[in-house]
Amino acid sequence: MVRPDRRATPLSRPDPTAPAHRLVRGSGSARVNWRSIAGSYSTALGLVALAAAWLWWAQLPAPEFGRLLFGRFGTRAMAFAAVLLWLALLCAAGRRSRRAAFAVVFATVLVAMPVLVLEVLGRVGAVRYDRLFGLGAAAPLGSARVPNQQLRGQAQQDIAALWSLPAAAIEFEYRTDQHGFRNAANRESADIYCLGDSYVVAGLLPFAQTLTAQLEQALRRAVMNIALTGLGTQERRELWRSAGRSARDAVVLHFVTEDNDLVDSARARGTAEPGDGDVAKSFVGAVTVWLQRQTQPVPGQARARVAQFAGEPMAFAWDQIGFAGLSAELEPTLAALGALHEEIAAAGGRHLVVLIPSKLRVLGPLCTWAEGSIGRELEQHLGPLAARLREFCAAREIPLLDLTDALSACAKSGVSPWFPLDTHWNARGHAVVAQALAQWPALREVPAARPGR
Repeated sequence: MVRPDRRATPLSRPDPTAPAHRLVRGSGSARVNWRSIAGSYSTALGLVALAAAWLWWAQLPAPEFGRLLFGRFGTRAMAFAAVLLWLALLCAAGRRSRRAAFAVVFATVLVAMPVLVLEVLGRVGAVRYDRLFGLGAAAPLGSARVPNQQLRGQAQQDIAALWSLPAAAIEFEYRTDQHGFRNAANRESADIYCLGDSYVVAGLLPFAQTLTAQLEQALRRAVMNIALTGLGTQERRELWRSAGRSARDAVVLHFVTEDNDLVDSARARGTAEPGDGDVAKSFVGAVTVWLQRQTQPVPGQARARVAQFAGEPMAFAWDQIGFAGLSAELEPTLAALGALHEEIAAAGGRHLVVLIPSKLRVLGPLCTWAEGSIGRELEQHLGPLAARLREFCAAREIPLLDLTDALSACAKSGVSPWFPLDTHWNARGHAVVAQALAQWPALREVPAARPGR
């Protein structure tokens, strides 16, 4: 009986010298050893090259966008490139050993778990990341109804603060009446009410320079603000109701803002599209925005939206973003305006509409624009609200004062009615508007003052 040699190598033991590609039994095709390919330096280098090529291809034209990572890359492009680089690291580690590949995966999990916990803490409101990373901005003056408020200090022009543009701070003094509105005196009623938003609040100006104060002086009638910052047409209607003022024998001047009333309508009705992330609630979103601000302090859109007017920079924040994709908000906005008109008329008052044209509509044609800026295609950045409002008011016989001509005449004289790096009128602009209102025939018919006004 012949016994097998125990020193011989069993046939089932793998041969370390065997090639990576083996023939599949019963076929003439080759089987690929994917483990060997995945754990190779050449694959890692290929993924690195792919990530670099992707970033080169995915660069965004900075003048057309806001802040980008390093001024060139969107967050999605950077995220995809990061995934490719992570896979490259995993391949290189796998080529070294299984233990190295496991270490990469384990380290990734160790990093991901705290990030997930931080994200959950933000979502449930336990942490506000905008404050933690210094991303939160102070609430604009007049954004809340606070009775008998007195504030003094310095404020930045809003576009300058938003885009990190150099500008001197402006001294301000802001006071509210017993009802929480910016008025110089406490009154229970007035002959004329100015119903509006931040244009009427005018937080950067002394109250004596506002259109409300100047209109009262010009007409010798009691004029009262019913205005808060950041309100759309629907919200101004609700503000008038909540203010509890009587419209009987009074005039309500309703200021409609071309710049952003459609945006405010979408927000008020809950139809606005979600943004890229809430930096207050999202840790990842806050870190991304912080990195964008560190790597590109001045956003690319600033270069496309800053022109020269009378030898000084003039910035425009509202262009297509004030109406693009918001055509569905036109009719709800006008419907709210029409409903308020009927309510005031039924209460024995007169409802007059005042159109505030966009800064770009008035000053844009008079500016010197750089190549590649929005001024080269100005008509595309002027929205439909102004024309539609004129049609609406004409059809329903609602008195309308379009301030475009008055403000344009001021601008053509070489004097800007707007702050250069802000979205609101300066002192000259308020003076022009107050004069236009005082000369408006529809407003000359103000009833005689009642006792108590």
